Amino acid sequence: MSEKEYILEVRAMTWEEHCKFEDKRIEVVQEKDNPRKIGETMIGFVVEMMYPKVFPELTPAEATAIFHRVMDLSNSIREDEIKNLKPSSAGSTNEPGIAETAEK
Repeated sequence: MSEKEYILEVRAMTWEEHCKFEDKRIEVVQEKDNPRKIGETMIGFVVEMMYPKVFPELTPAEATAIFHRVMDLSNSIREDEIKNLKPSSAGSTNEPGIAETAEK
């Protein structure tokens, strides 16, 4: 196998990707009773879904590391990027949803 260098921007899953992940997770857990097989299937699913061109060339350790980083990022809140995440001081739930995108 030839040595290739990849520059991946490992990122969190989008909402749509997360929904696909959850659907697949439910399916796999119902079908397989071996935790190792569940893990292998989910690692492959996530990495191939997010990085389809690179996935076939990755070693198992690389795919696993990418999967764990994706999951870490997907389970964290970007508090520095999403301003005013806290509810208003009055606690009103009927305020209009306003999202502003900061351009850099």
